[in-house]
Amino acid sequence: MEVPNADRDLTYLNHRGIGSGDLAKDVSNRIKSAGIDKPRKNAVLAIEHLMTASPEAFQFEKTQTNTGKYTLSYTEENLARWKAFQTNCHDWLVKQYGKENILKYYGLETHRLKTVAKAL
Repeated sequence: MEVPNADRDLTYLNHRGIGSGDLAKDVSNRIKSAGIDKPRKNAVLAIEHLMTASPEAFQFEKTQTNTGKYTLSYTEENLARWKAFQTNCHDWLVKQYGKENILKYYGLETHRLKTVAKAL
Protein backbone atom coordinates (compact mmCIF):
# COMPACT_ATOMS: atom_id res chain seq x y z
CA MET A 1 0.00 0.00 0.00
CA GLU A 2 1.38 3.39 -0.98
CA VAL A 3 1.50 5.85 1.92
CA PRO A 4 2.43 9.28 0.52
CA ASN A 5 3.42 10.85 3.85
CA ALA A 6 5.55 7.91 5.07
CA ASP A 7 9.21 8.67 5.64
CA ARG A 8 10.82 6.63 2.85
CA ASP A 9 14.15 6.53 4.70
CA LEU A 10 12.53 4.53 7.51
CA THR A 11 10.10 2.17 5.74
CA TYR A 12 12.60 -0.69 6.06
CA LEU A 13 11.65 -0.73 9.76
CA ASN A 14 8.02 -1.60 8.95
CA HIS A 15 6.92 -5.13 9.73
CA ARG A 16 3.86 -7.19 8.78
CA GLY A 17 3.30 -9.35 11.85
CA ILE A 18 0.27 -11.18 10.46
CA GLY A 19 -0.95 -11.75 6.92
CA SER A 20 0.32 -13.06 3.61
CA GLY A 21 0.52 -9.78 1.73
CA ASP A 22 -2.59 -10.64 -0.33
CA LEU A 23 -5.41 -9.24 1.80
CA ALA A 24 -8.20 -10.19 -0.64
CA LYS A 25 -7.05 -13.82 -0.61
CA ASP A 26 -6.66 -13.79 3.20
CA VAL A 27 -10.23 -12.46 3.61
CA SER A 28 -11.62 -15.01 1.14
CA ASN A 29 -9.82 -17.87 2.91
CA ARG A 30 -11.08 -16.72 6.32
CA ILE A 31 -14.68 -16.52 5.10
CA LYS A 32 -14.43 -20.03 3.66
CA SER A 33 -12.82 -21.39 6.86
CA ALA A 34 -15.76 -19.95 8.82
CA GLY A 35 -18.06 -22.18 6.76
CA ILE A 36 -19.55 -19.39 4.65
CA ASP A 37 -19.84 -20.52 1.03
CA LYS A 38 -21.27 -17.35 -0.44
CA PRO A 39 -21.57 -14.13 1.61
CA ARG A 40 -24.63 -11.94 1.14
CA LYS A 41 -24.34 -9.47 -1.70
CA ASN A 42 -24.22 -6.52 0.71
CA ALA A 43 -22.09 -8.21 3.40
CA VAL A 44 -19.19 -6.40 5.04
CA LEU A 45 -16.20 -8.62 4.32
CA ALA A 46 -13.49 -6.80 6.26
CA ILE A 47 -12.89 -3.85 8.59
CA GLU A 48 -9.75 -1.76 8.69
CA HIS A 49 -8.43 -0.02 11.80
CA LEU A 50 -5.67 2.54 12.00
CA MET A 51 -4.24 2.90 15.48
CA THR A 52 -1.90 5.82 15.86
CA ALA A 53 -0.17 7.90 18.47
CA SER A 54 1.75 11.13 18.37
CA PRO A 55 5.46 10.71 17.57
CA GLU A 56 6.15 12.78 20.67
CA ALA A 57 4.60 10.04 22.80
CA PHE A 58 7.58 7.78 22.06
CA GLN A 59 10.26 10.42 21.44
CA PHE A 60 11.97 8.54 18.61
CA GLU A 61 14.39 10.74 16.73
CA LYS A 62 15.47 10.20 13.13
CA THR A 63 19.25 9.95 12.95
CA GLN A 64 21.78 8.98 10.32
CA THR A 65 24.38 6.27 10.94
CA ASN A 66 28.02 6.62 9.93
CA THR A 67 27.19 4.49 6.85
CA GLY A 68 24.55 7.02 5.73
CA LYS A 69 21.54 4.86 6.61
CA TYR A 70 18.72 6.50 8.52
CA THR A 71 17.31 4.97 11.68
CA LEU A 72 15.53 5.99 14.86
CA SER A 73 17.29 6.66 18.13
CA TYR A 74 15.48 6.28 21.42
CA THR A 75 15.85 5.42 25.07
CA GLU A 76 15.04 1.96 26.46
CA GLU A 77 12.07 3.53 28.26
CA ASN A 78 10.69 4.91 25.00
CA LEU A 79 11.19 1.56 23.26
CA ALA A 80 9.33 -0.19 26.09
CA ARG A 81 6.51 2.37 25.76
CA TRP A 82 6.32 1.67 22.01
CA LYS A 83 6.25 -2.12 22.51
CA ALA A 84 3.47 -1.73 25.09
CA PHE A 85 1.48 0.42 22.64
CA GLN A 86 1.81 -2.21 19.90
CA THR A 87 0.85 -5.00 22.31
CA ASN A 88 -2.17 -3.07 23.58
CA CYS A 89 -3.36 -2.36 20.02
CA HIS A 90 -3.03 -6.00 19.01
CA ASP A 91 -4.69 -7.25 22.22
CA TRP A 92 -7.63 -4.86 21.71
CA LEU A 93 -8.16 -6.15 18.16
CA VAL A 94 -8.05 -9.76 19.35
CA LYS A 95 -10.53 -8.99 22.16
CA GLN A 96 -12.91 -7.22 19.77
CA TYR A 97 -12.78 -9.66 16.84
CA GLY A 98 -11.02 -12.88 17.91
CA LYS A 99 -7.46 -13.90 17.02
CA GLU A 100 -8.62 -15.96 14.04
CA ASN A 101 -10.21 -12.85 12.49
CA ILE A 102 -7.09 -10.65 12.55
CA LEU A 103 -5.85 -11.12 8.99
CA LYS A 104 -3.26 -8.40 8.72
CA TYR A 105 -1.30 -6.51 11.34
CA TYR A 106 1.54 -4.07 10.73
CA GLY A 107 3.89 -2.61 13.26
CA LEU A 108 7.36 -1.23 13.62
CA GLU A 109 9.99 -3.96 13.67
CA THR A 110 11.33 -3.39 17.17
CA HIS A 111 13.96 -6.17 16.95
CA ARG A 112 15.43 -4.63 13.80
CA LEU A 113 15.20 -1.16 15.32
CA LYS A 114 17.11 -2.29 18.40
CA THR A 115 19.82 -3.94 16.28
CA VAL A 116 20.29 -0.84 14.11
CA ALA A 117 20.38 1.45 17.13
CA LYS A 118 23.12 -0.66 18.74
CA ALA A 119 25.21 -0.22 15.60
CA LEU A 120 25.25 3.59 15.95
